[in-house]
Amino acid sequence: MSEKDPFFEYKMPISFYGQVVDEVGQPVSGATIKLSWTVLSEAGNMNRTVISDVDGLFALEGAVGKRLLIQVSKKGYQQSLAKNRFSFEYAMFADPKYHEPDRAKPVVFVLRKNREAEPLIVRENQEAELMPGQTKSFSIGPNGAAVIIERLADASSGPDGWSARVSVPGGGVALATDEFPFEAPQEGYTSSLDITSTTEKPPVWQGDNGAVLFLKSAVGYGRITVRNTPGMAWVYVTSYFNPKPGSRNLEYDPAKAWTRN
Repeated sequence: MSEKDPFFEYKMPISFYGQVVDEVGQPVSGATIKLSWTVLSEAGNMNRTVISDVDGLFALEGAVGKRLLIQVSKKGYQQSLAKNRFSFEYAMFADPKYHEPDRAKPVVFVLRKNREAEPLIVRENQEAELMPGQTKSFSIGPNGAAVIIERLADASSGPDGWSARVSVPGGGVALATDEFPFEAPQEGYTSSLDITSTTEKPPVWQGDNGAVLFLKSAVGYGRITVRNTPGMAWVYVTSYFNPKPGSRNLEYDPAKAWTRN
């Protein structure tokens, strides 16, 4: 086909059928779907915006091009980066992303509905340079609520390896691996947790050593992200702490956050 027409890839018929649902599989109507596909033009692409119907369904028909990109959004929801696919190939038949549209089997896109957020104490990127054996306490909440990071000597994952022990005085920590870690569990906490470059991370994690952890203290629940750039000694801690007694709600709304030093 390339010998007959060097530009055949950009002349493929494009149809697409999709459905938007929430995290429990219920249709989401009124979602905005932005579609962009590559074409032979100076602009390099064509764009169209459609809205999902009462059943969460949407479609694109009659387009011509090579690859289709899709973004789905709705106010009050968050797009799942782990569950959704955003690129669909129509010309390279051997490509794993080659797409054959089927109206009877629409591609499903997942949006997570935001819950009502409560005021959180947010501290972003507290940092410390820790050599093996050194320890640092990071304040995360009121009344002395803190998390302690101890750099461990055993970095067994090569020159970029890194390991640390995380603990909460008078409380505990638990590993968080969900894409949306916005509700602290009631159980499953340990007094300390060792994390390394190979510790399981949320599906949207990129690059750095570290982990996301839930924490439980004597004055509330929280969530922390511990990061280390491979090959460096610095550790960075971002924390979200709910000071409301007994509340495990860690939904984040910047408008309600307390960010005082």
